[in-house]
Amino acid sequence: MGRKDVSLEKLWNTWDVRCTNGIVFLPLGFEIRVGTYYSRTREYIAEYRREGVRLGIHSPDCSVAVVDLEHRGNRVRLSFGKPDPYTIIGEVKALRVKGAFYVIMEALNLWGSRGILEFRSSEKRLTAIYPNVDMAVSLAIDKEPLYWGVYADEEHVRVDLERLGRLTPMAERGSVVALQFPMRKGDKLYFVTSVAETLDILSEKCLKMLNVASDLLNKLAKRYEERRVKVVGGEFNGCAQAVINAIAWNTVWDDMNSRMYTPVSRVWAYDGWRGYVLFEWDTFFNALLASIEDWEIAEANIKAILSEMTPRGVVPNYACSPNAPISRTGASSDRAQPPVGAYLTWKVYLRCRDLSLLRWAYPRLKKFHEWWFKARDGNGDGLLEWGSDPIGTDRFRHTLQSAKFESGLDNSPMYDEAEFVEEKNTMNLIDVGLNSLYALDALSLAKIAQELNLKEDAEKFLREYEEMKGRINKVLWCEEEGLYLNRFWDGRFSKRKSPTCFYPLVAGIPDRHRAERMIKDHLLNPSEFWGEFVVPSISRDDPAFKDNDYWRGRIWGPMNFLVYEGLKRYGFDEVAYEFALKSVRLFMREWLEETHYHENYNAETGEGDDVPNSDPFYSWGALLALLGVQELFDVEDGGLRFGSLNIREVNELSNYRVGCTSYSIRVGPNVIEARRDGRTFFRANKAVIVRNYKKLPDYVEFDIKGEGTVEVTLFEFSPKALVEASINDRRVRMTVSEDGSLTLKLELKRAETLHIVIKRIP
Repeated sequence: MGRKDVSLEKLWNTWDVRCTNGIVFLPLGFEIRVGTYYSRTREYIAEYRREGVRLGIHSPDCSVAVVDLEHRGNRVRLSFGKPDPYTIIGEVKALRVKGAFYVIMEALNLWGSRGILEFRSSEKRLTAIYPNVDMAVSLAIDKEPLYWGVYADEEHVRVDLERLGRLTPMAERGSVVALQFPMRKGDKLYFVTSVAETLDILSEKCLKMLNVASDLLNKLAKRYEERRVKVVGGEFNGCAQAVINAIAWNTVWDDMNSRMYTPVSRVWAYDGWRGYVLFEWDTFFNALLASIEDWEIAEANIKAILSEMTPRGVVPNYACSPNAPISRTGASSDRAQPPVGAYLTWKVYLRCRDLSLLRWAYPRLKKFHEWWFKARDGNGDGLLEWGSDPIGTDRFRHTLQSAKFESGLDNSPMYDEAEFVEEKNTMNLIDVGLNSLYALDALSLAKIAQELNLKEDAEKFLREYEEMKGRINKVLWCEEEGLYLNRFWDGRFSKRKSPTCFYPLVAGIPDRHRAERMIKDHLLNPSEFWGEFVVPSISRDDPAFKDNDYWRGRIWGPMNFLVYEGLKRYGFDEVAYEFALKSVRLFMREWLEETHYHENYNAETGEGDDVPNSDPFYSWGALLALLGVQELFDVEDGGLRFGSLNIREVNELSNYRVGCTSYSIRVGPNVIEARRDGRTFFRANKAVIVRNYKKLPDYVEFDIKGEGTVEVTLFEFSPKALVEASINDRRVRMTVSEDGSLTLKLELKRAETLHIVIKRIP
């Protein structure tokens, strides 16, 4: 993906990994960045990444983006709007000012671009010429700066401000133009910048828009609010919006590899890894998060991480810029991370229906899958262990710690007693989580192969799935505990319990009896996993729980997601609702207070800010909010799933796209209504869950679960059409009403599911 390969709507975006306060026109590498300067301390903040940042709305295409910047008690709000793909409107508003405070607007070149920048103070206009591509940029502002300067680089801007307290016009043309504006409370500064082939066209366009900048920004915000995916009202209010804002604010441009991607956080990518970093399972999860609204970002993440595959077939634990201090080669070639790629790619596909994504990803996912048993069955028993190979330059390679890193659970107490067997390159501990996710990977690859009409591959992966399922049930089920447990090579079960012990659920491994025992005896046990905040990364009765250190007791988004997926797979819908509700409440506390979405959270207090190693802008924290979306609506193998049995208030999910269709779902204790492209197609007068909903021209099929007498009304057939409804094994002929409605009165028992098929009779 080159700079020109990004969609037209995303050319302007917050691409600069160094900061949240800049917007970049990608093809030219031209950036407008708004920083702050406090003259009392001669302190200039040009790049806001973590400190002093409160995130606002951010559409994936940056048609709307808002962020508050705080500097020693002063606060400004920076708003961007995009009326067309080539133009950005900006507003800087002073919300709070103490003393002599300034906004510094910089225009600069990124990534080696060689634009020639010039500022004309009398015209309040900045221009940039890019001779090599016959493009020009014009920026118009509604106020004349108090000071300004043209510089050779960014550092000279900082030198002037910190030494002199003001900018100085050192040259007529250069690579950086800086403008200094004094701000008082309530002051507003507007600017418009646009790109075209000639400056004559741009000057008039920018000035015209500058005169109506405020109105345009309001219209753009309203327009995005109408079309964005969102949850309004009820206990899950705002969860979908939070997911997309979190992903959009973390999506950046990796110019070393010419690609868009979503790092775990901007701070990690720039400060710790010197430019870019991808982690295997984090990046797949970011693809899933993005897919509820923006498939381009979702697919870009999948392609970014799979493009890092080593020749051996390893999708590495991390891939980073070669000058990162942790690795001299730019990737952890000795180890991988949990095999979630095929499952998450399949879930993204169910939403976007882009077959080209599967065609591109499948051979890579298949190669990665086939690597595991070549490298990680240390004792040859047909089950896997985490490990690390004696290759590469990572300083932890071929150690127990590196094997722990491969698990993704870097310091989990599950591995405290494990040993690293050097000649086998693995731990001596068979891992429940790894084997369950590997089985799920095989099943997901079978589905992808079937979709691609690769029947032999599909059959092979299905056989492998069944074989893995059998081995896991035979070897890793501990009847005494009523739970799947890790097992040492000498046959001893490890009694350390973590959420990974529930991963067999998402892979469909246990029978119903075992699944119920796992949930009742362990997940819902307050001395182990249940509580106000769920689900801790080690059992609450484990001595390591009190450590509250990373994977030693804290709550993590990916664990919650995988456990929730298992609950829904087995139809534990009441538990799944409570689980989703607890997850969303945990997430929304700090999101609403500080717009933080943490890497991990305290399992006793729900705090994310209580420890230094929980980044406040860490993308997969939004998986906790995603559970609220998926509780209301999701796309599964058999069709749509919508509704919730235990919902307490009315929640409305809007603008959720599946393929070419937009869905909206209204779910409450006494109503469920589903709309397709604005038209109601399903309505019920009580809380129900509908699964496997499929609609063909003369055919509707679904499963429904609820309690009591429920009236279900469908709007799927033409008025007065004759249909046959099959409810389990009972068939009845009916006539559609003149208004196009067809009403079924159903008697539902809470533990049972009715299968309904309605066919139009010719």
